[in-house]
Amino acid sequence: MASSFYQIADIQINLTKSVLTTNSKSSSSILFINSTIQPILASQPFKFLGCWFTLNNKQSEQIKLIQDETFQLTSIASTKRITDKQIIYVINTVIIPTLEYRIHNIVLSRTIYNNILSKYLTIAKHKSHLAKSIPNSTMLNLYLYNIRNIWDIQLQHHITNFLQRINNPHLLGTTTRIRLQQLQNNLWSTINILQYPQPIINGPNRFTLNFKIIQLLIHLKLSVTANSNILWPHTIQHNLQPLEKILITNPKYKTFKYQLKKLKLLYLEQLCIADNTMLLIWKHLSPKLLHLPKRKKPLWFQILKV
Repeated sequence: MASSFYQIADIQINLTKSVLTTNSKSSSSILFINSTIQPILASQPFKFLGCWFTLNNKQSEQIKLIQDETFQLTSIASTKRITDKQIIYVINTVIIPTLEYRIHNIVLSRTIYNNILSKYLTIAKHKSHLAKSIPNSTMLNLYLYNIRNIWDIQLQHHITNFLQRINNPHLLGTTTRIRLQQLQNNLWSTINILQYPQPIINGPNRFTLNFKIIQLLIHLKLSVTANSNILWPHTIQHNLQPLEKILITNPKYKTFKYQLKKLKLLYLEQLCIADNTMLLIWKHLSPKLLHLPKRKKPLWFQILKV
């Protein structure tokens, strides 16, 4: 289908830049425009629309490529005989926008940004004939050199785009809300993940862009509240006692949450007798849970009994 489209539209394709990536374990090569393309490894990053991706959720290679590209641009600028105003212009209009585009699908850590910031501020100080010991705040000050702080750029970029996505009435908004619901289901809580103080997410969901942005919101002590007519993401709400409030102070709650979710346990009353005055015996829980307890009582259940 792709080959037919390229022929009809008279589009020339550079086959050396074409890659085949798949999450199928039984992957094989394909024939594309009379050339054989072999599938790449899940850990190998590939570029799509100017951004780097990997299939195994490990972002170390992506981060390294983004960091290396930024350092390369900075090193090129350092070799040029330019003034302080020119280097500031290059940083603000070439280096930072390039990096901002590359992070469209990834959130970089504060450590990575500090390394990048240190690199281009050092060059800016050199071109300005300033000592390295000059505080970075001098170079970032709005009324002095006004070099943009890339960490602030990331916060603005991701949070603005996130708010636009969740408010989008079309397909973009729908897919974003589906991803948010997946995070809410993983959280296994009666509290909306957008208002949760420190959400605990496990599995591949913890590497997703939306969860990383939620962590940025928490870092800024911000929360997102929907209109009262919009209940999204959906949470299970009953006038009952959530197990989370009882167990969350335990250091092993992350493990407890995984076990409770597997058994579909969210409220204390699910483990009680008919009048909710006392806990059932562990071996008598199977009719309620539709699960036959084969092992000894789990630690979370022993804590509840105490």
